[in-house]
Amino acid sequence: MKLSAFDYRLSHDRIAQHPLPERDRSKLLVFQRKTGKIEHRLFSDLIDFLEPTDVLVINSSRVWPARLSATKTPTGGLIELLFIRPLPMGGWEVMFQGKLQVDQVLLVCDQFTAKVAAVLGPGRAHLVGLEEDAVKTISRQFGRTPLPPYIHRDNGDDEVKDRERYQTVYAEKEGSIAAPTAGLHFTERRIQRILAKGIKIIPVILHIGPATFLPVRSEKISDHPMEPEFFEVSKDSIQSLWEAKQSGHRIVAIGTSSVRVLESLKFKDAKLSTQEGWTRLFIFPGFEFKMVDVLVTNLHLPRSTPLMLTAAFAGLEPLREVYRTAVAQDYRFASYGDAMLIL
Repeated sequence: MKLSAFDYRLSHDRIAQHPLPERDRSKLLVFQRKTGKIEHRLFSDLIDFLEPTDVLVINSSRVWPARLSATKTPTGGLIELLFIRPLPMGGWEVMFQGKLQVDQVLLVCDQFTAKVAAVLGPGRAHLVGLEEDAVKTISRQFGRTPLPPYIHRDNGDDEVKDRERYQTVYAEKEGSIAAPTAGLHFTERRIQRILAKGIKIIPVILHIGPATFLPVRSEKISDHPMEPEFFEVSKDSIQSLWEAKQSGHRIVAIGTSSVRVLESLKFKDAKLSTQEGWTRLFIFPGFEFKMVDVLVTNLHLPRSTPLMLTAAFAGLEPLREVYRTAVAQDYRFASYGDAMLIL
């Protein structure tokens, strides 16, 4: 399948630059796969489409302020680093824009020094001399929210607001460098209403990294290399998911990251225990879903892997019509944008 199949026209003014004042007042486009019917609702209406036996699966990974500024020594040049993950051999993998050289020394946030051990590829480097705990501690004071590049901020404007709003209300374990954005629409009140209807909410964790947001550059999409992202699902969550599937209850995935966790799981009858590891699962049309029955997701950018996953679930041609409708109806796209429900 060609990359061009996932291209569409989207003007920049359709990409939401700020979240709405109230999380659950975003639009909700409802798409019925069997009939092709499209409805226009509010996210607060989501509960109307849920059944008491449904199981909602949420990604409870927490975004950390992983953007840190650094000064090159001895030149004094400034560079911004996005800390991706600690590496098994020590140090950190980072993304950057500009130039770095092996053995170059950086002063990070005017707090500690690091050295470039290796340049891993365009815009990637391995930094050493950094303890994981020290980086996390410094980031809480000096780091910035790792907003996507299509969201523009001047001189750190709105950092306090973004640090709270670019985070789900149920976020727990820190580790993501991008938000599981479908979950940004939930409020504590909406969650309580869902639980009061008898619906189970099951947390899983996928620490979102570059795999989720890096653009696809291979014209043949199956040639695109997905980077690994760490996931973790507790024994209790595994047990609940197994029971739901055995009972024929719908599993409602909140976001594409939850889908990738669910479809990465392996069930071995009674041998149900915690599952964790790294997934490279790349879902695009032709994929056979074994776990997910309903999907809540945002409206994604052209040529992106989340768009390809959504097309696999909704069908490529139907999704094209859905997106044409969303553009015509002035839906807000991407991370801070509106949501859609695929039944």
